[in-house]
Amino acid sequence: MAATPLHFGDSDRKLYGVFHHAEKRTPSAPAVLLFNPFGEEAVRSFRIFKQLAERLARAGASVLRFDYYGSGDSDGDCAALDFDGMIRDAAMAQDELEALSDARRVIWIGLGLGGAVALRAASETGARLEQLFLWDPVLSGADYLAGLRRAHIAALSEALDVPQSSVERDTPAAAKMTEALGACLPDALRDQLRRFDFVDDKKIARAIHLIGSSDASVSPAQEQTLQRAAARYHRYDKASMTWNSNEAMNAYYVPTDVIDYIADAAGRRS
Repeated sequence: MAATPLHFGDSDRKLYGVFHHAEKRTPSAPAVLLFNPFGEEAVRSFRIFKQLAERLARAGASVLRFDYYGSGDSDGDCAALDFDGMIRDAAMAQDELEALSDARRVIWIGLGLGGAVALRAASETGARLEQLFLWDPVLSGADYLAGLRRAHIAALSEALDVPQSSVERDTPAAAKMTEALGACLPDALRDQLRRFDFVDDKKIARAIHLIGSSDASVSPAQEQTLQRAAARYHRYDKASMTWNSNEAMNAYYVPTDVIDYIADAAGRRS
């Protein structure tokens, strides 16, 4: 399976990506952009995205996965990571994907916080998406930060073998946390996330697929907003295991059922 590592973007904002070449190129094959989640979740999703990219490439898609500026193998340290910057990075990644592929069908796949980035980028850049897959997407930045704080406290409690109540007393409020689960939370990123709620009524894709794990929740109001954002709306709630669980991480687990769903849907025109 041919894959090419590359750097792209502006001279002062170089991004790292891996381009997966379509195994059998056809005029109707799509170009697919993958959006990473944040921090430790990006580490957990690495193998999932690699397997997904390879599966899509075998089916004829051209696929680009990339790291945001200040994360992964892209330039910049973690203090430079911010939500608005991720939106700019998404636009540069889409430009790069278009330069690498002549595909006319554009599909985006966002996991976790990557779902929020994809939603904002689609709305702000006017990208003409055929399909948008949102896998356990962040739809409320404030709720996401609160969840990060809970996960951080639970992880420290287990690692230090102390009660969670003790760890919680020493952990700043979500609005003031500077790191979570080993990843830094710069002020700009934290403040921008606190203000993020997806309430856009624009049509941003011909079809939106909401993929939910068993422990993920989307409110009825949030789902109605997503339904209005596309001509067609699909929901998949049959994931065999939560991708972000410790069980999945320890077993090096890849949810093949979700990959199958995405690959099958991406192969059909919306």
